[in-house]
Amino acid sequence: MTQSFILLILSFAVVSLAAIASNWIVYRMIGRVNRKKGEAGRMRFFSSSWRSVAKEYRLLFPQGKLDRALVAAICVACVSALATLYLLFWAVPRSFQGQ
Repeated sequence: MTQSFILLILSFAVVSLAAIASNWIVYRMIGRVNRKKGEAGRMRFFSSSWRSVAKEYRLLFPQGKLDRALVAAICVACVSALATLYLLFWAVPRSFQGQ
């Protein structure tokens, strides 16, 4: 295995973990919003977009840290996805051409 291929696997693992983390953060944000709002204005877990959840969370919890954690997880996922694409389509094929 070449070094590029190992980096590709690690990059894909980081993308997967960051995506799972962002989904978990959204799930926790919906839970906190629903606890604060009560029965009248409950958000649904599967039909709410993460933007509307983050907006509602910021309104109810101005000092909350989950919205910043969500942005960080999404940024890590995007940067890692770009690295994965770079490795997949440029670095790994070139390393196999040299063999």
